[in-house]
Parts: sequence; structure tokens; C-alpha cells
Amino acid sequence: MRRGLGHNRGAGFTLVELLVVIGIIAVLIAILLPTLSKARRQAQLTVCLSNLRQLGGAMALYTNQHRLRFPYNPTASDPAYTIWPKGSFLMSWDALRPLLTRDKYGVYICPSDTEVPWSVWWAQTYGPGYGFTAAQITLPSSYYYPAPFYEVADANGLLFPHKGMQHLLTQVKYPAQKLLFTCYARGIAGGNHLPRTHAWVFVDGHAEIVRYSDVLPPAQGYTAVYTDWTRYGIRGRDVR
Repeated sequence: MRRGLGHNRGAGFTLVELLVVIGIIAVLIAILLPTLSKARRQAQLTVCLSNLRQLGGAMALYTNQHRLRFPYNPTASDPAYTIWPKGSFLMSWDALRPLLTRDKYGVYICPSDTEVPWSVWWAQTYGPGYGFTAAQITLPSSYYYPAPFYEVADANGLLFPHKGMQHLLTQVKYPAQKLLFTCYARGIAGGNHLPRTHAWVFVDGHAEIVRYSDVLPPAQGYTAVYTDWTRYGIRGRDVR
């Protein structure tokens, strides 16, 4: 006796079913990718702020070991060693290097930076105009030490021609509002981690994201992007 006239379907998917599954997967990816990207940026920002706090801690150790003096070396063989840009790209890092992690991606590299760290990129791009080359950099970094910590400034910002001077921690009138290091990682256009923001550590050791709108107007018509032109230099403040 014949038990039925129907055909027994195989276990495989039909083309329509396969396309439906692919469509569902594509939709899920489209939904999840922005969330994953945001989580990745947040994780990078968390690491960066931790790096900045450690840089602030290293500077606190340095000043404690040097009678509250910020890094300065007027006896260096190079007379421009304490003048920008060498003061920010060489002198400061030579001073702090013994106090920092020495691994390739230590506290001096932001995880959102590109393969070539920011300081090397800057030296390659702009350094020759200031008689400075990437080959001179001893410790590539994503972070920047502003010039007012080793140069003289007044109400109009840095003096010109530049004049080096060793400053004391006690000269900082607003430690919670005075920028100490900034992240210049080139990961996101318009801001280092979030659009129109800075990642900063302050002299008092706290690190945070600072909006451009909260930055006090620098001297000489510079915008909030620039961090060297604080009015009154080390005695001034950078945020409201």
C-alpha cells in the first residue's frame, strides 16, 4: 500500500530562506556596529584619562624630588633645549622618562592615536619649519606639555622672542584649572576623542574631558585648540 503521495523535503535551506537569514544578520550588524564603535571609543577614552592621571602623578613626583621645580635644564649643550618646541617635545620627556612606563604602548601613547604617535607626526609635518626633526624625539608620545611651564608669559601669552625660565609649583594659582598635559591623538576629526573637546590632566592631578566652550580664550587671538597661549602663562588658568 502506498502511504502517501507527498515528497520528503531535504534538510537544506531554500534560496529565499537563506536570503532572509542574510538580511536579518545585516540588520543586526547595522544595529550593533554603532554601539560597538561607541563602546570602543569610550574604552579608549578611559585608558587615555588613566594615562593622563599617571603623567600628572609622574610630574608630581618630579616636582617633589626637585624642590617644587618644574623640568628645566639651562645647562644643556643645546641653547634651544628649553625653548619651544624642544621644551615640549624633548626636555619634558627626558625629565619624566625615568618615572614612566617603558613598554611600547605605555602611558605616553593614547590608544586612539595612529600607528605613528602624534609627536612624531607633528615633527615630520611641522618640525622642519622650526628647525626640529622627528629624529630628535627620544620618547614618541600622544601627549603634549605646554610651553608656559618653561617659558615666560604675560597677559598677552608667551613672550616673543621666546624666553625660557624655570617655574615653581607654588606659582600655579589655579591648580584645578591649569592644564598640565593634553592628548593630541589624531583619532577623531574635530576632537581627540569626542568632537570639539580636549582630554586634559590638570596640575592638581585630576583628568577630564573639557569642551572647547569651557576653555578660556587664549591670548593673541588663538582658539581653544591651542594650549600654549594661556594668559599669564603658568599663573593663569585654562578653564572657566
